[in-house]
Amino acid sequence: MWTREAGAGSLAISVEGPSKAEIDFKDRKDGSCYVVYKVTEAGEYRVGIKFNDEHIPDSPFKVYIMPQSGDAKKIEIGAIPPDHALQVNKPITFTINMNGAKKGSFDGKVIAPADTKMTLIWLPLMRISGV
Repeated sequence: MWTREAGAGSLAISVEGPSKAEIDFKDRKDGSCYVVYKVTEAGEYRVGIKFNDEHIPDSPFKVYIMPQSGDAKKIEIGAIPPDHALQVNKPITFTINMNGAKKGSFDGKVIAPADTKMTLIWLPLMRISGV
């Protein structure tokens, strides 16, 4: 998450839903921060982001967490590197850690603020044997 252009102020992250979220927040001191959250139950969550006690545009965001299924519980989505910040009409790369999961396929979607749905294209770059 980039905050550099926002100026001085405080940033607050909240995750509300069926289970309590464990939130890891780190200020990178370069105008960006790193945020990871983990929940223990499936369902709809609302991720709120506030700057100086005001929600940023379109916050809170709806996130649906699917129930764990087989090897899916082993898979983790890696952080998006700061030099790959999300931009409209620009490709984005991130890491999917298989953690030993062997079966299944990936699918996903992005829902833009105006509820415009976009299809994700999965392009595996490399698979390390045994991973």
